[in-house]
Amino acid sequence: MDQPTLAGFIAWARTAIGVPTGALADISPFWGYAYNVSVAIVSLQLSMVDATGLIYMLAVYNLAGDNLINWAPDTAPSTYFTDLRKSFDCNAFTPGVVSEAHDETTGQSMEVITALKDLTLGQLQNLKTPYGRQYLSFAQSLGGIWGLS
Repeated sequence: MDQPTLAGFIAWARTAIGVPTGALADISPFWGYAYNVSVAIVSLQLSMVDATGLIYMLAVYNLAGDNLINWAPDTAPSTYFTDLRKSFDCNAFTPGVVSEAHDETTGQSMEVITALKDLTLGQLQNLKTPYGRQYLSFAQSLGGIWGLS
């Protein structure tokens, strides 16, 4: 059975996200912060969904990857994490999706769809990166117990 590990997460992030060693050394405490918070949040029920444990492990790694992108500081001269946060618009608050746009005043209206109404601020932040969205898709497979349906 595949179990997530800190070493496994670092290897996964180097490959799946493409985090270079120049942006974050293997000894940085931010790997552990991102990983340990993820382990605390991801439901162990996901490990029961799949006998191999792959879904649970990938949920942990994807949430940890999202955490890392949102939290890790840059190691000068690298701007890797700042650039990622900018490309994913992580620092902007977006409470919903655009439901209509106006040409005359270039305005737009936001509508929070039913599936997003019960999300926490943290879960809304998870929607910003592909790794957070992948984690939420795994978590949502458990149903409404985490406010996801």
